[in-house]
Amino acid sequence: MFEKEIDADDIDDINNITEIFRIMESLGVSRKGLRTLDEMKRRVKETIRLKKKSSWTAKEVRFSRSGSVSTVE
Repeated sequence: MFEKEIDADDIDDINNITEIFRIMESLGVSRKGLRTLDEMKRRVKETIRLKKKSSWTAKEVRFSRSGSVSTVE
């Protein structure tokens, strides 16, 4: 496992295929159909961005007639 959280921008600095394999494995990313290091990097970055986006908390916003706003988680 990795000691720090991997950010999509960190992936551009990787030039070692063994390291990208380890990252892909830890994220549960399939290597099927990927042939080059750049293809693997692209897939990892997409996965990281999707995971970050899906980790946001959805909230319901309610507006009252008086103009106040409240959120419900």
